[in-house]
Amino acid sequence: MLDAVNQTTAVPVRLDGSVVNDMAILLNDEMTLAAANFIP
Repeated sequence: MLDAVNQTTAVPVRLDGSVVNDMAILLNDEMTLAAANFIP
């Protein structure tokens, strides 16, 4: 999710088994995330 007002990118994170987002990773710049960006 991009926040144009604050110039941040938020990546919602939902833990396995949860029905709501448990946390969000905030980036200070726009970044395209793909599977290659994550460690399995």
